[in-house]
Amino acid sequence: MANFKDELINNLSDNIAKLTELYQLAKENNKMLKIENSDLQKLIINKGREYNELDSRFNTLKLTKALIHHEGDSDQVKYKVNNLVREIDKCIALLNR
Repeated sequence: MANFKDELINNLSDNIAKLTELYQLAKENNKMLKIENSDLQKLIINKGREYNELDSRFNTLKLTKALIHHEGDSDQVKYKVNNLVREIDKCIALLNR
């Protein structure tokens, strides 16, 4: 009877040790996943900014081509558009502060 109790206690101790080890591994894994999630969230934000910038440039290019097509004097149109782009870039820089 005492031997059975000792065996039961040993099994219980082993199971508790295994559970504790599994808990620690899960805790470390959770910590790593939170870090990875944070990194991916930052990447999403950066890609969103990059997308917005490229979209702005694309729209500017479409406008430039439309103006060149309609007006004919491409140097003057390019100058005006470049000034507009500089102003937009300044505004974006101010918004990012």
